[in-house]
Order: sequence, then structure tokens, then C-alpha cells
Amino acid sequence: MINNKGVELTPIKRVRLYEEVESQLMSLVTDGVIQPGEKFPSESELIEQLNVSRAVLREAFRILEAKGLVYSIQGRGRYLRPVEKLNSINSEYLALELEKTSIIEIYEVRLGLEPMAANLAAQRCKKEDIENMEEIVSELEIEGQHNQHDYPFHIAIAKAGGNYVLRKLIAMQLNLVYGVSNEKVNRILNSRKMEEYVSEHKKILEAIKRRNGDMASQLMKEHLSKSLYLLMKAKNNF
Repeated sequence: MINNKGVELTPIKRVRLYEEVESQLMSLVTDGVIQPGEKFPSESELIEQLNVSRAVLREAFRILEAKGLVYSIQGRGRYLRPVEKLNSINSEYLALELEKTSIIEIYEVRLGLEPMAANLAAQRCKKEDIENMEEIVSELEIEGQHNQHDYPFHIAIAKAGGNYVLRKLIAMQLNLVYGVSNEKVNRILNSRKMEEYVSEHKKILEAIKRRNGDMASQLMKEHLSKSLYLLMKAKNNF
């Protein structure tokens, strides 16, 4: 519609309540409040803050889950998913062209960043950081799945280190891992024995709890190096 001054106007679209809630949840992501792999506030907290019903909140989350941006872990809550779709909502992930990025290159960068994060976490972690990491490792052991809980664990370490820039860089690298991974890459990364995989996470966590930064750093380096070795060994297959 064009008014008498030639300015084009658009009819106002009525926004449903759950759509407004979805928009506010997305603002937590675009404003950097919640990083990929991190947990959203609990339903009770969000219901109180947004002043909406549980049904409305769940409908908003269903939309985000349908878009592939959010995933749930039973008994733990909802998390921001580390997938390529996040590129469309946060420009920093456009800095690298995923199709030209090698999974091996990403792991090489992770080897430079994450041992440092583990060292800082050992020096600076708080009680709630330890509790969060313990819960994640416990879920990893119970579920017996490599990828679903591995990402939150590494993000939790980066967060415990208290260095915002390092945390953002690690979140970007982990997001890229999921962005460039295909079925063959996932099969390679998941080929390790689950018992060994869980044990490595426990050892890293124990070093952090003991405030042994050098040990935490070394264990993280060894943990990532094993995955990098498998990828290098099979690089002609993906």
C-alpha cells in the first residue's frame, strides 16, 4: 500500500506470543549470552523472566529445535546446537568458508587453543564450573556417545578459564568441526573405545580439580592429538 506521499507501507503482522518468545530466546544467542554448546536457562527461570506459560515457552523451543538450532538432553535441559546453521545468525562464523576448511586444520588450531584453556580452567575454575563438568562427564559415561556430550565439556572448560576471547575462539573451532564433518569423519572420530574416551575426560577434569594447570594442559593435548592422529591416518578417505 502507498500513502499520499508516495511512501510504501506494509500491513502490520500480528505476532503470536510464542513467536515473540522465540525472538527473545534468539536474542540470547545473537547477543552472545549463550554460546554454541551452552545450556539455556531452565524452564522455570524463563517462565518467570518472560512471564509466559510453560506451553508457550515449549512451543517457542519446538520452533528452534525444528530449525536445528537447539537440542535437548533428557534430564539436563536445552542446548544451543553447534551446527553450520548457526552461520546465519552470527556473522563471526562466516569468517571461514566451511567447504574450504579442513577438519585436520581445525584440530591443529584446537591443539593450540584448548590446552591453554585447560590450564586456565585449573587456575580459575569455580565450584559451579567443576559441578557442571562433572555432570557432563557423567552424562557422557551413561549415554555412551562421543559427540553429543563432548562439545559441552570442551565449552565448559573454556568457560571455566575465564578468558572471553579464548572461549569465543574455541566455540568457533568446535562449531566448524560440526560444520565440516561428514559421515566418514564422524565414523573416524567415533572409532575410539568409549572407555578410553571417557577416561581421558575424567583425567582432564581431575587435573583441573587439583588445580594442576600443566597436567590439565598436557592431558588435553594428548586427548586431541589422538583424534588428530586418526584423522591424519585416514585423510584420503574424506
